[in-house]
Amino acid sequence: MMRRGGTVAFVEVKARGSANVATGAIDERKRRRVSRAARAWLARHPGLAGLTFRADAVFVAPDAFPRHVPAAFELDLGG
Repeated sequence: MMRRGGTVAFVEVKARGSANVATGAIDERKRRRVSRAARAWLARHPGLAGLTFRADAVFVAPDAFPRHVPAAFELDLGG
């Protein structure tokens, strides 16, 4: 989890053997897990509910520079 100004990003980092494999590594199960963690975090920090929330990804592979993807997938903060 990272915060800059009025934005909180829940960041999923995926390291794989190649850049192509890394970018496909966030499946629906992982999206649900990150969303569940974001909801739990927000429940513990209700005073920050007015901020902007997003799910970012960082893909790491030995054959490429790390790649940051802001808003890589939509968070489900509704429950």
